[in-house]
Amino acid sequence: MVDDDMLLPPDWLAKVTAAIEPGVGAIGTVAVHKNPHAAAYERVVGTVYNLSKLDTNPHINNIIIRREVMEDYDPPKLFFGEDQVFKRYVQKSGYKWKVLSFLGATHLGTSKDYVTIGISYRRYGHFGFYKLMRRMAARLLLTPFAALANFSAVTFWYLTRLNVQFLAGFAKEYIIEKM
Repeated sequence: MVDDDMLLPPDWLAKVTAAIEPGVGAIGTVAVHKNPHAAAYERVVGTVYNLSKLDTNPHINNIIIRREVMEDYDPPKLFFGEDQVFKRYVQKSGYKWKVLSFLGATHLGTSKDYVTIGISYRRYGHFGFYKLMRRMAARLLLTPFAALANFSAVTFWYLTRLNVQFLAGFAKEYIIEKM
């Protein structure tokens, strides 16, 4: 399954299928973003932590999926956070979710509405308090370094805006739940 805004290198399929193992239900790969601000952030994160090991990003925009996993899958009507739902489904089905390091895939897409993403992540339980705090601490600490890596104040403000929007959406949904 490949998003329509992905560019894959000619050897992508051969490399991904070579990683198929018993018990693995889906295999994705880390993709670089065409958006220079998102790409700078991921470059910085990738120097600190292996992107293929991040539990907050399932890298669903370029994956292969075991057929039997999909046979009984009834996806919810989601536009944001569907990747997290699908990853949980694969794992609850008894399969492993595997992410390979960068193989040359490029994501051409534009950023989504991060308020809506924050709402979805709270509503559908993608992030508990610990994962949210860990994500936001990393984003707040690493955003300035992404701006430095790009030599761009625009990168700093772009990423800061996304972080604030995500938190606003998450908080909004939390407040609505408690009312």
